[in-house]
Amino acid sequence: MKSHRLPSFLALVACLPGLADALKPDPCAHFFRALKAVPHEKLTRVDGVYESLRDGKKRRGCEVTFATNETLLSGVERAPRFDAEKGTDLYHGGWRRSHSYDADGAGTSVHGIERGKHLCLISWAQPTSLEEPYVGGQGTLVRSETLTITVQCGAK
Repeated sequence: MKSHRLPSFLALVACLPGLADALKPDPCAHFFRALKAVPHEKLTRVDGVYESLRDGKKRRGCEVTFATNETLLSGVERAPRFDAEKGTDLYHGGWRRSHSYDADGAGTSVHGIERGKHLCLISWAQPTSLEEPYVGGQGTLVRSETLTITVQCGAK
């Protein structure tokens, strides 16, 4: 009777957690793991079709959505930014910031990072508004208690 054994490489992959994920392209895995470590109200991951932050068109890939608030973040040193600049884990993993996708506004920003054929857009939103000034007074900036991060990854 013939013995059916996995090739030694596949056996190694099966024994080492995380190695299989590193071998298949899954750009959202890093973002989901990093955000899971931050206290949150909502953390979801959807694989399939999403409405792109880039142009509003339907695109295929993955989307991670995260929401938290100031109270939950009170003991957190810093929420992940996902800039992919030199010295970051993303940079060491081959990701590079693409400034052509940068957009910034009052309390919101979007930037893109690329690796090979993958593009990830990262939206960081903690909206800020200007309260109407009192008669003879100045308006005050009010920042939302809610922080929302959306990461969308797909083909360039």
